[in-house]
Amino acid sequence: MPYKDPKDPRKLEAQRKHYENHSQKVKLAVSKRRKEIRAKWREFKATLQCTKCGQRHPATLDFHHVKKDRSNKSVNTLAKNAQYQRVMEEIKKCVVLCANCHRIHHWEERKAKKAARKK
Repeated sequence: MPYKDPKDPRKLEAQRKHYENHSQKVKLAVSKRRKEIRAKWREFKATLQCTKCGQRHPATLDFHHVKKDRSNKSVNTLAKNAQYQRVMEEIKKCVVLCANCHRIHHWEERKAKKAARKK
């Protein structure tokens, strides 16, 4: 039961009562929605592969942001929260790397920064 003014105590009370009276129904709906989100996300990740080595297993794939930016969001967090429009916008800023290639990439990046500082 959505409300427009979160500070209005009457509406907060109404929402609380609604949840109390329908908690099982709400919990089931939330559980069902989360399962749908996970299935949709797994299905999408199954179409991807690492851009360096070609690894395809969805559990190993990471999204590496090409440009470092404070406004970058975690793709997995956005997907978990079912914000698919924002997920797709964020993925456009990324390259897909498997976990190993992603770690190696960051290791090499740090190594290059250290070498540049020593010069």
